[in-house]
Amino acid sequence: MRLTQEEKIQRKTKEVFADEWDGIDTVAVNLAVLTGVLSDRSALDWTTPPESRCRIEQKFLRQPGVTAYNVLIPSQSRAFARKFREFAGPEVFEMVRAHVFNVPKYMGRKPRVKHLPKAQGKRPARLPKREAENLELISFVVERIIPFGQLLDKRLDKHDRDVRLLPGHRGPKVAVPRQALKKEWNRTHHRVKSGDVLMTKFHRAARKPHLCREFLQQVGSEIGEAWAQQEAALAELRGCFARLSDAERAKLAAPIDAEAVIRKWEASPEGKASREKLETLRKKSQDLRRRQRARFSSDEEYQEWKAKRDAEREEEWRASLTRRDLIQKRVRWLVWQLPDEAPGEEWQLWQSPLRDWFLPEARGEPTRFHFWSRT
Repeated sequence: MRLTQEEKIQRKTKEVFADEWDGIDTVAVNLAVLTGVLSDRSALDWTTPPESRCRIEQKFLRQPGVTAYNVLIPSQSRAFARKFREFAGPEVFEMVRAHVFNVPKYMGRKPRVKHLPKAQGKRPARLPKREAENLELISFVVERIIPFGQLLDKRLDKHDRDVRLLPGHRGPKVAVPRQALKKEWNRTHHRVKSGDVLMTKFHRAARKPHLCREFLQQVGSEIGEAWAQQEAALAELRGCFARLSDAERAKLAAPIDAEAVIRKWEASPEGKASREKLETLRKKSQDLRRRQRARFSSDEEYQEWKAKRDAEREEEWRASLTRRDLIQKRVRWLVWQLPDEAPGEEWQLWQSPLRDWFLPEARGEPTRFHFWSRT
């Protein structure tokens, strides 16, 4: 059976892709070593998974100008292969880095187009993809500028519409950092032209009752689940404490000689094994830092590169956090908050958005984010 011209091109394209992947994987691992992600090549035996290869290949074929290459002509086939290497290399390097640090590369949450709520009215238009994107936009903005406490109670305007998802409505006045929101959105989603366009789309979506109901139902369910989980853990701890005898409670309340406890643990077999492991890791870390430093001509250049790398890792970690993760963290601190501990902190937990680092940084107040911290 004779193949058509199109079938020949498709077959040759697959052959080019297959020939390039081993080289792309090798270059990505070498780049990870050069940038300090890996200590050496033997630290990771990397092969891009087949499903990821297929995804990158399809994404490459959708790039402008790619279909103009005729891979049946040797010169154009070589140019096509070079362009594919340049495109796929950074993608695979990000996958390697995410794998090493066990942090998923944030590609933007893919809108879920199934089981979306229906708009009220006679024969409403069904646009699942657009509605899913609107729901994602509501979540994106709310997580960054709407106080956590504002999500729990209705806030009615003069027309009896619930406006709790809108900034500044019967709540703390928030100067919406539109440009910062646009920059964040463009980094993780399809691009918009300006912050004004983004907020116009948000207000339009937030005024659709069926979308607001769906979003608030999701958030309410996640908060209720997290609250019940933390309350159950707190009740279990109180029950354990209540079952203790007076002597056991007195023993727990007695001051502890921390240094003696540490010395005892270090003398134990478990402590010695742990110390040896930590010492090995410390030496590896020092050796890695020395090799990283050797690649730069000055200490200032090295420190600048290190600060940029740390900022990228932190941004990846922030972006990988889901709304459910953030709600669980916030509820945990609220449930376990002691009344006399850090006066005013509970109020701050209620009044700050879920991604509570966004507004301060948008105002030019950098904050060092740690997931287990309270702020």
